[in-house]
Amino acid sequence: ALLRRHLTGMLGRVEPTLRDRLVGIGVAIPGQLSGWGDVLGLDPRELREWDEVDIAGEIAVLTGLSCEIWNDATAACAAEMLLGSAITTGSALYFYVGTFIGGGVVLDGKLYEGPRRNAGALGSMPVVGRGGARFEQLIHQGSLLGLERALNEAGLAGEPEIRATVRAARDTLAWRVWRQGAAEGIAQAIAAALCVIDFESVVIDAMLDPEDVAALTDDVRRAMARFDLTGTLPVTIAAGSIGFSARALGAAILPLVRNFSPDQELLVKRVPVAA
Repeated sequence: ALLRRHLTGMLGRVEPTLRDRLVGIGVAIPGQLSGWGDVLGLDPRELREWDEVDIAGEIAVLTGLSCEIWNDATAACAAEMLLGSAITTGSALYFYVGTFIGGGVVLDGKLYEGPRRNAGALGSMPVVGRGGARFEQLIHQGSLLGLERALNEAGLAGEPEIRATVRAARDTLAWRVWRQGAAEGIAQAIAAALCVIDFESVVIDAMLDPEDVAALTDDVRRAMARFDLTGTLPVTIAAGSIGFSARALGAAILPLVRNFSPDQELLVKRVPVAA
Protein backbone atom coordinates (compact mmCIF):
# COMPACT_ATOMS: atom_id res chain seq x y z
CA ALA A 1 0.00 0.00 0.00
CA LEU A 2 2.87 2.37 0.81
CA LEU A 3 4.58 1.65 -2.51
CA ARG A 4 1.34 2.06 -4.40
CA ARG A 5 0.73 5.47 -2.83
CA HIS A 6 4.24 6.84 -3.27
CA LEU A 7 4.95 5.40 -6.72
CA THR A 8 1.68 6.72 -8.05
CA GLY A 9 2.50 10.16 -6.70
CA MET A 10 6.08 10.16 -7.99
CA LEU A 11 5.19 8.96 -11.47
CA GLY A 12 2.27 11.36 -11.60
CA ARG A 13 4.68 14.29 -11.23
CA VAL A 14 6.68 13.25 -14.31
CA GLU A 15 5.66 15.22 -17.40
CA PRO A 16 3.90 12.98 -19.96
CA THR A 17 6.52 13.83 -22.58
CA LEU A 18 9.23 12.47 -20.30
CA ARG A 19 7.55 9.23 -19.25
CA ASP A 20 9.22 7.22 -22.01
CA ARG A 21 12.60 8.17 -20.53
CA LEU A 22 11.91 6.08 -17.43
CA VAL A 23 13.80 2.85 -18.07
CA GLY A 24 13.31 0.95 -14.85
CA ILE A 25 13.18 0.89 -11.07
CA GLY A 26 15.83 -0.37 -8.70
CA VAL A 27 14.93 -1.48 -5.18
CA ALA A 28 17.40 -1.64 -2.28
CA ILE A 29 16.36 -4.08 0.45
CA PRO A 30 18.16 -6.27 3.01
CA GLY A 31 18.36 -9.92 2.09
CA GLN A 32 16.80 -12.83 4.00
CA LEU A 33 14.73 -10.59 6.26
CA SER A 34 12.99 -13.48 7.97
CA GLY A 35 16.34 -14.62 9.35
CA TRP A 36 16.84 -11.42 11.36
CA GLY A 37 13.91 -11.75 13.75
CA ASP A 38 16.21 -11.68 16.77
CA VAL A 39 17.82 -8.45 15.58
CA LEU A 40 14.45 -6.81 15.00
CA GLY A 41 12.93 -8.25 18.15
CA LEU A 42 10.21 -9.98 16.13
CA ASP A 43 8.98 -13.53 15.75
CA PRO A 44 10.46 -14.91 12.49
CA ARG A 45 6.93 -15.87 11.46
CA GLU A 46 6.07 -12.17 11.33
CA LEU A 47 8.79 -11.66 8.73
CA ARG A 48 8.19 -14.75 6.61
CA GLU A 49 6.01 -12.93 4.09
CA TRP A 50 9.06 -10.92 3.01
CA ASP A 51 10.50 -14.19 1.69
CA GLU A 52 7.34 -14.97 -0.23
CA VAL A 53 6.25 -11.67 -1.77
CA ASP A 54 7.48 -10.91 -5.30
CA ILE A 55 8.49 -7.29 -4.75
CA ALA A 56 9.88 -6.81 -8.25
CA GLY A 57 6.75 -8.31 -9.80
CA GLU A 58 4.44 -6.16 -7.67
CA ILE A 59 6.28 -2.98 -8.63
CA ALA A 60 6.35 -3.93 -12.31
CA VAL A 61 2.56 -4.35 -12.26
CA LEU A 62 2.10 -1.04 -10.43
CA THR A 63 4.31 0.98 -12.76
CA GLY A 64 4.63 -0.88 -16.06
CA LEU A 65 8.40 -0.60 -15.66
CA SER A 66 10.98 -3.34 -15.23
CA CYS A 67 12.21 -3.70 -11.67
CA GLU A 68 15.45 -5.08 -10.25
CA ILE A 69 16.12 -5.98 -6.61
CA TRP A 70 19.49 -5.22 -5.01
CA ASN A 71 20.90 -5.89 -1.59
CA ASP A 72 20.81 -2.49 0.08
CA ALA A 73 24.47 -2.39 1.14
CA THR A 74 25.60 -3.59 -2.30
CA ALA A 75 23.56 -0.78 -3.84
CA ALA A 76 25.21 1.72 -1.49
CA CYS A 77 28.63 0.45 -2.58
CA ALA A 78 27.61 0.92 -6.23
CA ALA A 79 26.61 4.51 -5.48
CA GLU A 80 29.99 5.23 -3.88
CA MET A 81 31.78 3.73 -6.88
CA LEU A 82 29.83 5.68 -9.51
CA LEU A 83 28.81 8.88 -7.74
CA GLY A 84 31.09 9.18 -4.74
CA SER A 85 34.73 9.99 -4.14
CA ALA A 86 35.87 7.59 -1.40
CA ILE A 87 36.57 4.42 -3.43
CA THR A 88 39.60 5.18 -5.59
CA THR A 89 41.48 1.86 -5.51
CA GLY A 90 41.02 -1.28 -7.55
CA SER A 91 40.26 -3.37 -4.48
CA ALA A 92 38.15 -2.09 -1.58
CA LEU A 93 36.03 -3.38 1.29
CA TYR A 94 32.91 -1.28 1.83
CA PHE A 95 30.73 -1.10 4.94
CA TYR A 96 27.33 0.56 5.10
CA VAL A 97 25.88 1.11 8.57
CA GLY A 98 22.12 1.27 8.19
CA THR A 99 19.23 -0.20 10.13
CA PHE A 100 21.31 -3.34 9.52
CA ILE A 101 25.03 -3.26 8.69
CA GLY A 102 26.18 -4.76 5.40
CA GLY A 103 28.80 -4.22 2.78
CA GLY A 104 30.23 -4.58 -0.67
CA VAL A 105 33.41 -5.97 -2.24
CA VAL A 106 35.33 -4.24 -5.03
CA LEU A 107 37.87 -6.38 -6.91
CA ASP A 108 39.88 -5.35 -9.97
CA GLY A 109 37.94 -2.09 -10.04
CA LYS A 110 34.57 -3.84 -10.30
CA LEU A 111 31.75 -4.57 -7.89
CA TYR A 112 31.99 -8.26 -7.02
CA GLU A 113 28.64 -9.83 -6.17
CA GLY A 114 29.69 -13.48 -6.23
CA PRO A 115 28.06 -16.34 -8.16
CA ARG A 116 24.96 -16.19 -5.92
CA ARG A 117 24.99 -12.39 -5.47
CA ASN A 118 25.81 -12.68 -1.77
CA ALA A 119 29.39 -11.38 -1.59
CA GLY A 120 29.98 -8.69 1.01
CA ALA A 121 27.55 -10.15 3.57
CA LEU A 122 29.58 -8.42 6.28
CA GLY A 123 26.69 -8.26 8.72
CA SER A 124 27.05 -12.03 9.10
CA MET A 125 30.75 -11.82 10.00
CA PRO A 126 31.43 -13.48 13.40
CA VAL A 127 32.90 -11.01 15.92
CA VAL A 128 33.50 -11.01 19.66
CA GLY A 129 30.41 -9.55 21.30
CA ARG A 130 30.39 -6.44 23.45
CA GLY A 131 32.19 -7.18 26.70
CA GLY A 132 33.92 -10.19 25.15
CA ALA A 133 31.33 -12.62 26.48
CA ARG A 134 30.66 -14.60 23.30
CA PHE A 135 30.79 -14.53 19.53
CA GLU A 136 27.93 -12.95 17.63
CA GLN A 137 27.35 -11.61 14.15
CA LEU A 138 28.43 -8.06 13.32
CA ILE A 139 24.81 -7.20 12.55
CA HIS A 140 24.07 -7.34 16.30
CA GLN A 141 26.94 -5.01 17.15
CA GLY A 142 27.16 -2.55 14.28
CA SER A 143 23.58 -1.85 13.16
CA LEU A 144 21.80 1.43 13.79
CA LEU A 145 18.85 -0.53 15.12
CA GLY A 146 20.96 -1.27 18.20
CA LEU A 147 21.94 2.38 18.49
CA GLU A 148 18.32 3.45 18.30
CA ARG A 149 17.46 1.08 21.14
CA ALA A 150 20.36 2.38 23.24
CA LEU A 151 19.26 5.98 22.72
CA ASN A 152 15.68 5.01 23.53
CA GLU A 153 16.78 3.44 26.80
CA ALA A 154 18.72 6.62 27.62
CA GLY A 155 15.63 8.75 26.91
CA LEU A 156 17.31 10.40 23.93
CA ALA A 157 15.17 9.21 21.01
CA GLY A 158 12.14 10.90 19.53
CA GLU A 159 13.29 12.32 16.19
CA PRO A 160 11.67 10.84 13.06
CA GLU A 161 15.06 9.82 11.56
CA ILE A 162 18.02 8.16 13.27
CA ARG A 163 20.44 10.75 11.86
CA ALA A 164 18.46 13.52 13.52
CA THR A 165 18.38 11.57 16.80
CA VAL A 166 22.16 11.11 16.68
CA ARG A 167 22.63 14.77 15.79
CA ALA A 168 20.85 15.70 19.01
CA ALA A 169 22.77 13.09 21.05
CA ARG A 170 26.33 13.69 19.84
CA ASP A 171 27.62 14.71 23.26
CA THR A 172 26.01 11.82 25.14
CA LEU A 173 27.61 8.74 26.64
CA ALA A 174 25.10 6.42 24.92
CA TRP A 175 26.25 7.54 21.45
CA ARG A 176 29.94 7.21 22.30
CA VAL A 177 29.54 3.77 23.89
CA TRP A 178 27.57 2.40 20.92
CA ARG A 179 30.02 3.92 18.44
CA GLN A 180 33.05 2.39 20.15
CA GLY A 181 31.41 -1.04 20.30
CA ALA A 182 30.41 -0.85 16.63
CA ALA A 183 33.92 0.29 15.69
CA GLU A 184 35.43 -2.67 17.55
CA GLY A 185 33.22 -5.10 15.64
CA ILE A 186 33.90 -3.44 12.27
CA ALA A 187 37.65 -3.51 12.98
CA GLN A 188 37.48 -7.24 13.73
CA ALA A 189 35.68 -7.80 10.42
CA ILE A 190 38.30 -5.77 8.55
CA ALA A 191 41.18 -7.68 10.15
CA ALA A 192 39.60 -11.02 9.19
CA ALA A 193 38.85 -9.89 5.63
CA LEU A 194 42.44 -8.68 5.09
CA CYS A 195 43.64 -12.24 5.76
CA VAL A 196 41.56 -13.48 2.81
CA ILE A 197 41.80 -10.68 0.24
CA ASP A 198 44.54 -8.07 -0.11
CA PHE A 199 42.25 -5.04 0.03
CA GLU A 200 43.95 -1.71 -0.61
CA SER A 201 41.31 0.36 1.13
CA VAL A 202 38.28 0.23 3.40
CA VAL A 203 35.36 2.66 3.16
CA ILE A 204 32.78 3.14 5.90
CA ASP A 205 29.51 4.98 5.32
CA ALA A 206 26.21 5.20 7.18
CA MET A 207 22.74 6.73 7.07
CA LEU A 208 24.06 9.47 9.35
CA ASP A 209 25.41 13.00 8.94
CA PRO A 210 28.99 13.25 7.56
CA GLU A 211 30.28 14.41 10.96
CA ASP A 212 28.98 11.25 12.62
CA VAL A 213 30.27 8.95 9.86
CA ALA A 214 33.70 10.58 10.33
CA ALA A 215 33.56 9.98 14.10
CA LEU A 216 32.72 6.30 13.61
CA THR A 217 35.50 5.95 11.03
CA ASP A 218 38.03 7.49 13.43
CA ASP A 219 36.96 4.99 16.10
CA VAL A 220 37.49 2.13 13.63
CA ARG A 221 41.01 3.37 12.89
CA ARG A 222 41.80 3.45 16.61
CA ALA A 223 40.36 -0.03 17.09
CA MET A 224 42.43 -1.36 14.17
CA ALA A 225 45.61 0.01 15.75
CA ARG A 226 45.15 -2.43 18.65
CA PHE A 227 45.23 -5.55 16.45
CA ASP A 228 48.27 -7.62 15.58
CA LEU A 229 48.11 -7.49 11.78
CA THR A 230 51.45 -9.16 11.13
CA GLY A 231 51.30 -10.93 7.78
CA THR A 232 48.85 -8.49 6.19
CA LEU A 233 49.60 -5.25 4.37
CA PRO A 234 48.57 -1.73 5.47
CA VAL A 235 45.14 -0.56 4.39
CA THR A 236 43.67 2.95 4.24
CA ILE A 237 40.37 3.49 6.07
CA ALA A 238 38.18 6.34 4.84
CA ALA A 239 34.68 7.67 5.46
CA GLY A 240 32.18 7.34 2.61
CA SER A 241 31.10 10.44 0.73
CA ILE A 242 27.36 9.89 0.14
CA GLY A 243 25.78 8.95 3.45
CA PHE A 244 22.06 8.79 4.03
CA SER A 245 20.89 8.38 0.42
CA ALA A 246 23.57 5.90 -0.74
CA ARG A 247 21.32 2.83 -0.89
CA ALA A 248 18.53 4.52 -2.85
CA LEU A 249 20.93 6.25 -5.25
CA GLY A 250 22.75 2.99 -5.93
CA ALA A 251 19.56 1.10 -6.64
CA ALA A 252 18.30 3.91 -8.88
CA ILE A 253 21.45 4.17 -10.96
CA LEU A 254 21.80 0.44 -11.61
CA PRO A 255 18.95 0.29 -14.17
CA LEU A 256 20.75 3.07 -16.08
CA VAL A 257 23.95 1.01 -16.08
CA ARG A 258 22.06 -2.05 -17.30
CA ASN A 259 20.43 -0.10 -20.14
CA PHE A 260 23.11 2.31 -21.30
CA SER A 261 26.60 1.39 -20.13
CA PRO A 262 28.87 -0.23 -22.74
CA ASP A 263 30.40 -2.18 -19.84
CA GLN A 264 27.76 -3.87 -17.70
CA GLU A 265 30.16 -4.15 -14.76
CA LEU A 266 30.58 -1.17 -12.45
CA LEU A 267 34.05 0.36 -12.57
CA VAL A 268 35.85 2.43 -9.95
CA LYS A 269 36.42 6.06 -10.82
CA ARG A 270 40.16 6.14 -10.22
CA VAL A 271 42.01 9.24 -9.03
CA PRO A 272 45.07 9.96 -11.19
CA VAL A 273 48.34 9.32 -9.35
CA ALA A 274 50.68 12.30 -9.28
CA ALA A 275 54.02 11.80 -11.01
